[in-house]
Amino acid sequence: MQSDEQWAKIIRSGVIRDDRCIKHHLFSSIWSGPKSEFQVIKDNCSWLVGDGKHISFWLDSWCGQILAQTYNLSDQMIQLLPKKLESYT
Repeated sequence: MQSDEQWAKIIRSGVIRDDRCIKHHLFSSIWSGPKSEFQVIKDNCSWLVGDGKHISFWLDSWCGQILAQTYNLSDQMIQLLPKKLESYT
């Protein structure tokens, strides 16, 4: 989901919107298989945290869940907190 490899960029740009698969039909000889299993693929992906500069501590599911949802944080509260995972290292 976060890879900078060319194949990942192509998939993201063509079929992923807001961390979800597109709903409309896309003519492709390879996309129908992964699309039907997208949630399984997503649930079994791991994050490459690295230095944390590109990971939102509160809004990305880097630890398996979105922390802002888990703790029911409002948008106003999130704005007051450090944004990136690197802030906590």
